Amino acid sequence: PVDPSTMHEYVLTANTYVALHCHDIDEYWWFTSGEPVVTLWTQASGAKEHRLQPGDMVACVRGVGHTLRADHDLVYFQFCSVPRPGAREGHLPPGQE
Repeated sequence: PVDPSTMHEYVLTANTYVALHCHDIDEYWWFTSGEPVVTLWTQASGAKEHRLQPGDMVACVRGVGHTLRADHDLVYFQFCSVPRPGAREGHLPPGQE
């Protein structure tokens, strides 16, 4: 289930660096402005880039490494799943699931 307290609108300014990371929760991004390049990483498939547009949504499933970038400002809503018992908080290095 989704934790409604985690739903927020974010603005990621142009050329902001976001390190590849993962979580012990599922994280969702719904883009409303801008055209991000989202990278998703798993041990099985490695890193794959996806070019998105406004209206696209990404599900960063627990344990999947992810990052995003753009050369212009991005606007998106982010929300997360309810943490499972024992879930670690914050950004974790990929491959640490």
